[in-house]
Amino acid sequence: MAGGGVALIGGTLVPLLSQLFG
Repeated sequence: MAGGGVALIGGTLVPLLSQLFG
């Protein structure tokens, strides 16, 4: 579950930050 959570958060947080700071 931890690995899936990290993958899920990373997959959604990265593009989100990219839009915010992009």
